[in-house]
Amino acid sequence: RKPVAYERNPGRVAEFTVSFGSAGFADVTVNYTLGGSAVNGTDYETVAGSVTIPAGETAARVTIVPRNNALKDGSRDVTLTLT
Repeated sequence: RKPVAYERNPGRVAEFTVSFGSAGFADVTVNYTLGGSAVNGTDYETVAGSVTIPAGETAARVTIVPRNNALKDGSRDVTLTLT
């Protein structure tokens, strides 16, 4: 299922989960790029280009929080690509 967020409902965020099959012994930083028709820092709150999976954990989330810019800009999408 694709994550869905709504501009007019800031409580409705989208999340991408970055995960490994097993936990590591040290923190692991995973880099990514964001794309799509929505603009980072304009259509949604600014998101960094990396996420850290803490030692002993198997996953971390990247949260997309939409901004209500009061424009009728239609549907936008966000893609996350691991680099």
